[in-house]
Order: sequence, then structure tokens, then C-alpha cells
Amino acid sequence: MTVDEIKKNIHDKPLDRIPPELRQQIEKGMPFTDIHTHIFNYKDVPNKYLGIRMPFKPKFLGKISKILHGTVKRKDTDWLSKFAYFIDVIDDLNSDEVLRKIQKYYSNDSLIVTLMMDMHIGIGGTSHNNLQKQMDSVRDIRNNNKNRMLPFMAIDPRRHDALEIFSKAFDKNGEYQFFGLKVYPSLGYLPSHPNLIKMFDICQDKRIPVLAHCSSATVHSSSGKIKDIEGVTFNPDGSENYEPVSKRFRMPNKKQKFADFFNHPRNWEPVLEKYKKLNLCLAHFGGDDQWEKLVKGKTDNWVVRIIDLMYRYENVYADFAYTLYNHNYASRLKQMILDNQIIADRTLFGSDYFMVVTEGHFRNVLANFRTTMGDKIMHKIAKENAGRYLFFGE
Repeated sequence: MTVDEIKKNIHDKPLDRIPPELRQQIEKGMPFTDIHTHIFNYKDVPNKYLGIRMPFKPKFLGKISKILHGTVKRKDTDWLSKFAYFIDVIDDLNSDEVLRKIQKYYSNDSLIVTLMMDMHIGIGGTSHNNLQKQMDSVRDIRNNNKNRMLPFMAIDPRRHDALEIFSKAFDKNGEYQFFGLKVYPSLGYLPSHPNLIKMFDICQDKRIPVLAHCSSATVHSSSGKIKDIEGVTFNPDGSENYEPVSKRFRMPNKKQKFADFFNHPRNWEPVLEKYKKLNLCLAHFGGDDQWEKLVKGKTDNWVVRIIDLMYRYENVYADFAYTLYNHNYASRLKQMILDNQIIADRTLFGSDYFMVVTEGHFRNVLANFRTTMGDKIMHKIAKENAGRYLFFGE
């Protein structure tokens, strides 16, 4: 299937890709939008997610959670306990329950953007639900939440039928009608992978927003060596290399090595040079470790690099998902928004519900962030900017 053939089967207008109920709501006024949530549960996660094969069953997950919570006595903020909180969230019976959990924290007219994850090739192992079952589940949940949910599709570009899956997900006459595309490079692929480049061509032409993970590699490929990585990489002198490369990722700091290679903002430059009108959100705005560098006065950080991309490409955005838990980082972002119009116009509100619950009760985290930012900035980043990023202002 060619790019042009796929384009013919996708709506030209973004508002035609959403249910009439949501369109009516948007026409009355852009709803408060959480641009970054997940609703997958343990059935969607490969059983090698923890780095070992294990039976992902509710009873077993409950036992694992208790063990992790109790490993460091009389403390619930260590990294093992934080992972246990994550397990507690994904240990829900179905994804619809996860969405209902998220919705209860917002008003009834709020819009929840749900991001799929295609982890099967990158993580390995098996799961109860393959990608097709995940798509079916998201379709059914969207059909039951037509005015409150906006689904983004995720596809590992290394799948042999990646373009066919993409076409099915966005086909105007099909059953799925996804709205945006989610990209998670540290699962083992680059943004400039040939299949992604074809998808971005379609996304720019058909005004499909793209959201990409751009922070640490909390989730990354389970393979220590990845062969023949396709796309544009960078030589030590900064020049671009277009030949496939193989990389080995070893301890220590294996997670950071995955992030530096796959998630780095510079990897998007070849894509943005080719598709300057692509609506791209670099999720997490670099992440909390990069914001820590910023507040300490270190100028070589991903936050600065993302802002540089905002200046150079008019459709680059960033959400503050997960990082919003830290008051110091949120206060710094607020000042940057007040001081800089580009940052003010390109920052989006996202929570990353799932991961942010490891930092405290979600209601408290959300309330503290809203209080820090104030009503005017929240209106700006959760309504005005979200509407522009999603092409709803047209």
C-alpha cells in the first residue's frame, strides 16, 4: 500500500475524524484537555516488561506489589514502591475502568487524550492482548465515551505490516477512526525510521497530530543489542549518517543510554526539516532529570533543545506530563511561560496518569500543579494551545 493510496482513505478535515458528540462540544468551546494519558492494563503489557518472563495475572501482580512495597521497610517513596504503585494502577480488570478513574478527576466536559503503546516488538515475550485486540478495546471504549475521549494510535514501525495497520487505524470508512499518532522511540527505533517517515508524510498532509516520548527511557527495549537500526543517526562531529547502525546498551546507566540514543530531541531535526508543518508534541518537555539540570543552571539540557526546536519549527509543542509533580519545575515553567510567548503558545497540559501516581495521590498532584500555574495559564495550555495542536481551531 502506497502513501498516496492511504491518503485517499483519510478525512481531509480533522473535525471529521471525531464523533459528532465531541464535535458539537468543541464548537461550543474547546474543553479542558489532558493531552497525555494511558488506559492500557496488565493484559496489554508483554510479560517481559520487568526484564524477566513472568505470569501477568491479577493475583500474582498483587503479590508482587506487596513485595515491592515492603522491600524498603517503613518507606513508600523508594523506587521499588513507586513501581509497585504503577503495578497497582495497571492491575485493573479492563481499560474502561482505567479511563473512568482518570475521568473522575476532571469535570464532565473535559477531554481525555489516550495514548496507545505498541511494546510487543521492543519488549518481547507475550501478552493477553495483541495490538489488534488493543485497537478493538480502544474503539469500544471510545464508542462509549464519544464526547470525552480522543484516541492516539501507536505502531512500532518495524512491524512488517506497519503501514497497513496505520491505514486501518485512520480509514475514514473503517471502524477505528483514530485521531493521532503516538511514537515511543526507546522501544528500539528512531523517529526517522523509513516507515515513520511515510506516516509523517501522511500526518502532515492530513493534519494528524503526532505525540512522541521525549524524556528518560523508563520503558525501553529489553534487548541489550539492537541490530540494523534504520534512520538518521549522528556522527561524533555532528554530521548525519544515513546508513543502518547496530548499538549495544550495557550497564551501568543502561536506561540513560537508551534515552540518549533514541529519545534525544536532535533525532527529530531530520524529520522536521522534511515536514516543517507536522504538528509534533515532544512529551514530558525533556523530563524531570533535564529540568533538574535547567534549574541548576546547566545550559546543555533537553529543555533548551526543545525550546530551540519550537523557535525553528512553528508546529513543535511540548507537554509537561509526569514532570508536573515537582513544584520547583512547575514554578520554573510558569515563569518561562510568562516571559516567553513562544513557550506560552507551545506548552500543553498533560498528566501522564499511570506514571505520575508514583509521585503521590493524583488528585493532590493535579491540584498543586493547577494552583502553581493559575487559571489563566491553565486555560492557555489546556484549552487554547490544545485546540491549536489538535487542529480544532480551524
